[in-house]
Amino acid sequence: MNVVILPEAEAELQDAVEYYDSKGTDLGDRLMEAYFRALDRIRDFPHVHPKGRLKTRKCKLQRFPYTLVYLIGGELIIVYALAHQSRKPGYWRGRLS
Repeated sequence: MNVVILPEAEAELQDAVEYYDSKGTDLGDRLMEAYFRALDRIRDFPHVHPKGRLKTRKCKLQRFPYTLVYLIGGELIIVYALAHQSRKPGYWRGRLS
């Protein structure tokens, strides 16, 4: 399946990586690795993650408090957000329209 990542989700990733890089460790690189592993899981097993409201699915990143929010449409997976798990729940819902 093809994966499309909205620019807003890419910006969220960059912001998170910059935050972790500012801590002076390799946490930014570790976040990127966790992000790409999550994308691989979504691509390989798109239907395994629980379906939520508005038919979105959520894949939690390992070792980081972030979740990839996505929808499946035919042969296309659209990633709408890299959402922090304890901040502003559902802020990304406006991106679905």
